[in-house]
Order: sequence, then C-alpha cells, then structure tokens
Amino acid sequence: MSTLLVTLNLPNQLPENTKALAEEINQHFKQATQALDVLFWQGQSITDILYTRSKWCDVILSLAWNHFLLENEQVQLIAVGGYGFQRLHPYSDADILILVEPENNLKLNAKIEKFIAFCWDCNIKLGPSVRTFKECIELSSQDHTIYTNLLSSRLLIGNQHQFLAFTKELQSNQLWNFNDYFKTKYAQRALRHERYANSVYHLEPHLKDSPGGLRDIDFITWMVNKKYHSTKLQPKEYETLSKAQMYLWHLRYALHLIAQTPTERLYFEHQITLTKKFEIQESNINKAVSKFMRPYYQAAYSVNKITNLFCQEINEKIEDVFHEPKETLTSFCEIRKKYLHITNKQLSENDFINLFFLFAKHQLRAFTVSSIRLIEDILEQQPSHYFTNPVSEKIFLKLFTLDHHVSKTLTLMHDMGVLIHYIPEFELISGQMQYDLTHLYTVDAHTLTLIHTLETFKAKDQFDKFDFFNDCKQRIGDFSILYFCGLFHDIGKGQGEDHSHRGYQIVANFCQKNQIPKQNAEVICWLVKNHLLMSITSQRKDITDEQVIINFAKEVNSQEKLSYLYLFTVADMLATNPSLWNDWRGSLLQELYVHTTHYLQHNTLFSQASFTMPQTTSTLSHQKIVNITLSAHANLRGINLTVYAPDKPNLFAAICACLEKCYLTIVQARISHTPTDYSLQQFVALEIGDTLVEASRLKNIENQLNQLLKPIEEGKDCTIPVVTRHTPRALHFDFETTLNISFIKESNRTLIEVIAPDFPGLLARIGEVFIQANIRVHSAIINTLGKQVEDTFYILDKHTFQAPTDEARLTELCTQIRAVIQRYCIK
Repeated sequence: MSTLLVTLNLPNQLPENTKALAEEINQHFKQATQALDVLFWQGQSITDILYTRSKWCDVILSLAWNHFLLENEQVQLIAVGGYGFQRLHPYSDADILILVEPENNLKLNAKIEKFIAFCWDCNIKLGPSVRTFKECIELSSQDHTIYTNLLSSRLLIGNQHQFLAFTKELQSNQLWNFNDYFKTKYAQRALRHERYANSVYHLEPHLKDSPGGLRDIDFITWMVNKKYHSTKLQPKEYETLSKAQMYLWHLRYALHLIAQTPTERLYFEHQITLTKKFEIQESNINKAVSKFMRPYYQAAYSVNKITNLFCQEINEKIEDVFHEPKETLTSFCEIRKKYLHITNKQLSENDFINLFFLFAKHQLRAFTVSSIRLIEDILEQQPSHYFTNPVSEKIFLKLFTLDHHVSKTLTLMHDMGVLIHYIPEFELISGQMQYDLTHLYTVDAHTLTLIHTLETFKAKDQFDKFDFFNDCKQRIGDFSILYFCGLFHDIGKGQGEDHSHRGYQIVANFCQKNQIPKQNAEVICWLVKNHLLMSITSQRKDITDEQVIINFAKEVNSQEKLSYLYLFTVADMLATNPSLWNDWRGSLLQELYVHTTHYLQHNTLFSQASFTMPQTTSTLSHQKIVNITLSAHANLRGINLTVYAPDKPNLFAAICACLEKCYLTIVQARISHTPTDYSLQQFVALEIGDTLVEASRLKNIENQLNQLLKPIEEGKDCTIPVVTRHTPRALHFDFETTLNISFIKESNRTLIEVIAPDFPGLLARIGEVFIQANIRVHSAIINTLGKQVEDTFYILDKHTFQAPTDEARLTELCTQIRAVIQRYCIK
C-alpha cells in the first residue's frame, strides 16, 4: 500500500466565492507541492510521491464537484490513464472522464464547463472528456487508444453499480477480443520503437516512447487488464521490471521538475542538469553524464528485454507455435515456425555457441521464450571457460562467413549477454555514451548498427551512396575482415588513450588467440588502427594538395586496403548518424579514392586539380572590376562561387556571413591574391538540407552578394552582415573548443584546426578575429557535422605573405578564436 506523504491542509472554512476558493486551493496546493518536492530530492519512495499527488487531485476534484453541485446530477466522475492508476507526475495531465446521461442538459453542460475551468484555476492540469456510456463504447470499438485509456478507469464520484456495469462492458470480447487488441497494440509498439531506431541506446531517449521506456511497462499492464489474469513473468523478471519502473518513474519526475514542462525527452541539456542535481562526481561533466546515464540504459534494456519476452510468449500462443510441424536440426534443437527451440537442456559448450550459428544460418526470427530463459540460466550457472574452448571459438568465427543474419545474431548475443564471453572487452563499451555532437547512439549500439550496414553492403550489388561500390567489393579478398574491423574499431573508447591504438592492441590479441590467418589479421589490425584515416583526410585536409594524396597513398600502401577502408568509412559514417551524410562528403571520398588509386597504380598523380572553379587567378589578375560568378556544383546540391574583388581585410568574413545568411553551408574555401592587390576567393557551399539548387536560387544569392560588395566598388570597406538565422535548439554541451596549430614545411603554411560547436555566423566571427590579428586565410576546409564543426584554416601573415610561426602570436590568436566561440555559442 502506498502512503500519503504530505496532507493538503485545506482549512475547514473555505470561501464560497469561486475565484477566492480557487486562489485558496492554489495557495495550499503550491505549499504542499514544495514540501513534496523536498521529500523527492531527499530520496523518498517514488510510489508514495506519485500516490500523494494523485490523492491531492482526488481531494480538489471532489471539492470542486461539490462546489458546482454536480453531486446532485446523474453524472459520474472517473479517473482514467495514469491518473486512473493513481500515478501523477508534476506536469502530467490528470485524465478524467465525465460520464453523462444521453439527454442534452444545457444547465448540466454549463456546470461541467465551470467545473473544468475551476480545476485549471486550481493548477490542476486536466485532460477531460465528457461522453455518454454509448459514446464511450462506440469510440472504444473504433479507437484502441481511447479503449486503452478507459481500461484503467477508477471511480472518483458516482454510482458504484453503474460504474461496474461500465467496466464490465469494456472487458467484453465483443468490444475487443484479446488477440485483436494485442496485435493492434503490438503494431503500435513497433512503430513507436521505430521512431527511435529500435534502439534502447539512443543518446537522447524518450522516457515513455523509446524502446525500454515506460510505455513498454504500460503495455504489459494493458494486456493484464484486458485478460484479468496474472502475467506469465518469472518472479525474477517481475522483480527486475518493478525496480526498473521505479527508476524510470523517479527519472521522469525529476525531469519534469527541472524542465518545468511536461517533457518526456531526456535531452542533453536535461542530462547535464540532472547529473549536477543528483551530485554525480567525475573528473569532467561529460564523464559524469555518462555515469548518470548508465543506470538508465540498464533499466531500459531490462524493460525492453522483459517486454519482448512477454510479447513473444503471447505471439507463440496466438500462432500456435508448438502445434505446428517441426524441423529437427540437431539432437538438441529444432525449428518451430521460424523460432529456434532447444529440446535438450543438457547443452555442451559447443552446442551452446552452435545454437547461435544455426540461428543465423537458417535466418530465424527468434529463440522461443523457454529457450531464452534456459540460455539465461546457463549464463548464470556456467563458469567462463564453458564458453571459450577452442572448438566453440571456431564456431563463433564461422558466424562471420555467412551472407545473412550476422548483425541480427551478434545483436541477439549482445542483448543476451553472450557476446562478452567471446569478446570480453565489449562489456566496457556497453551503454557507454559518446557525448559529442555527431553520434546518435552509445558505442555498442553504434558498433552493431555498423555491422548491420556492412551486411547490407555485402548483400547489395550496388549502393546509391557512392559509385565505386562494385569496384571496391571486387578488390577485397574476404568480407569478414570488415565485420571484424566493425566489431573492434571503437572497442578502445573510454579507456584513457587513443581508442584506435587501444583497439589495435585488443584486435591483435583476438586475432592471435583465435588463429586468424596472418594475411587477414594484418589487414584487420591495420584497418582498426587507421579506421579514421580516410574520413580525416577527405574532410579535414586539402586533397588538392599533391603531398596530401602522396602521404595518404603511402600510408594505405595497397589497392586492397584502400578498398576495405573506403567501404568501411562509408559504413561508419552512415552508422554514426545518417543525417550527416551528403553528396559533398561522398564526392570527397570518391575523389580521394580515385586519386589514390591512380597513384598506387601509376606512381603519379592526375595532372588536373580537383578543386576547379569557373574563373582562375590568371584570367582575372589584370582586371580592375568586382566579379561574381556562381554555378551549380557538379552534385547539384551546392554552388561554386568565385568572388574577385579588391583585397579588403574583411572580405572573407563578409562573404562567409552573407552565404550563411542565405542558408548555405560552406564546405571549402580557397583564397588567392594578385600583384594588383585584388583577391580571388573561391567557395563551395551546400544547401542546408541537401536540396537541389535551382536557377532562381542562384540569382537570389548573386543579388545578395552584389549588395554586399557594392561599397567595395566605391572604394569603401564592406560591412560584415549579422547572421541571425534560427537554430532549432540551443547548444547545451560541455563541449570544449579544441584548437590545434601546426606548421607545414613543404608548403610554407601554418594550419589552424578548430573543433567547436556550430552556431550561425561562426565562420564570419573567426574571420573577424583573423582581420584583427593581421592574418590572411589562404584556404580553408569547412567540415560541419550536425551541430559540430571541424574547420581547418591555412593562414599567412597579412603583410609578408609568409606563414606565421611566432609561438606567442599564434597562442594569442587561438585565445581570441576560443573567446569569440564562447561568446556567441549559446550554452
């Protein structure tokens, strides 16, 4: 039984005036709420907290009901939804049903309207519906959501006999039979999970709708309510589910309090606030947030797993799985309607891992519920050496030679706690957050998503993301090498060193222990160690620089490794965050692939430069006019822009600001200077949203640039526009801006790399810093990854045209860049 923690101490004598009464109730309600919130943060039982809020609501509704003389009417007041279960979070609606007679009674309707308005005045957030008995039944038969809400009905005020008749009618199989109701809600659950990529490990989860959220627990409650019988959950499962529910309720309650809105999405900014509120200590806030989120992932994983078992058990009965013809696979398992069923509980070590190989080989749906529970018992009871003898490890490796079901099987093994017996280090990345501005998932979820993407590559003959799909597939020797690279590429994260180097050490030990053929092992280890090489080179280095191509080609050293790396890089990008992929990134990778292939085959580079513009310095160097040229980029989703104008100090910053105001994302820039003090500035910019560029759009951008450069034609400086475009959500990361400086001796250029949160006007602001520091930008590579930028600037001294090398000057330059980012980036 739940306990009332704080009494709503309303005085015995309340005002008769409606407005004064609402004010009196509201005042006492606020006082009681403050007292209850203190108890919550002190760790009081969440069930008692929710029950207390629900009882307060009962008291206020009853008082309001009597105030408007509704007790004299033939009307029933019924709590439904979460309120029906006596659970009320701070900003949740109290859903009620007012059950009325069919006759249209204008006087009664007026009373009900005043009652509802009064409750809102008392700060009770009602979710009211006013219906007749017949309307409830008709709507419930048509809409499973309404029906579900009514299943939790609790009578507050009214005739008990009539209420029982109402609930009995709701339970009638003529209204919804159990099988139809289950299938409908199960399909709804699948759609709900799909919105969150079917992953428990989303970095910004929804506490209700994400896989493993509170809606999954509600699902079990709905099915139990419909059948009026106890669940088939095992005692341990029930206990685990109850604990997880308490945790999720507690987290949701806290989220409501700190957000002061009915939000259910655990955004990053809320995670930071809650981490501090719960006083979780770590060396930095990002680690503290990761520590805070780990119990959430554990709870959500348990809820998702147990709910899946519950659903599958019902499905097995509906599909009559155990009365269908069976297909015997071995002496210890069989197939029943695409389910793998264990027939012999005395499994040997080799039989155990062979279950998963057979599951993948025959492309089955799932294990039967009884088989899953048997596997869980084995995992609890057997020592670690049961799983890791040489024969069972070889069977595990056979899994990677299959054409289908590899990712599904590995995901199943991970979810059941089996995978860590064959790759122990995988436990270290389970539920580990990647607290940055690009990743969607935790490290383990990203890894398994990557395996799925690679499996898609293996199954397809072509892929629309890049043109060299078949070329790459034909040039690699063993596709399983990519699977191993996928499993181990991020396994070193969170271990206090370069994760690529740590991953290399772990995979090298794995290959040696499992006797992976030497040739394959060398490629696997090289890929894990260098899995970021191609993306970094294409996106953060100037691939029109011959030396960049030569260095990259020498590092790769073979066409086969280049093809492996190309396939892996695309898959890794898609598995990190599909929304970050665009044609520009694809074209950079393709360009790097083509140039490197040519160099590896001929030991020479292509003669033409890859970064070409309609105009060149030589053709414009003797002209004394402002010239603007725009054209659609080859991928039709961006523009090529050339601006030839007098070399004013703020020209680069002004053009950047103008393009950003036009909702363009700059991805590359190159600046040349002529002997006549003119500047040729060349840009590639993409449409936000990766949309096609139309002729009218180009004309509009050209007009904006003409307006910008008009003062220059008159011999004046142009003004840097203020970028004020809307950002969907403020940045709340504790994301430290990183600046790296290096001197490139071969090209006599100083390089500054800026890694920072993105915000409108960022490039223009950095450009202003360069102006103040007497710095020219020779060229730039602009890499925007969602809400993060990784921009590289090649800089020269404004007066000498030499690369600045003075350490104090460069340090001060970085200080100013960091300061401007901190000033304008919303935190």
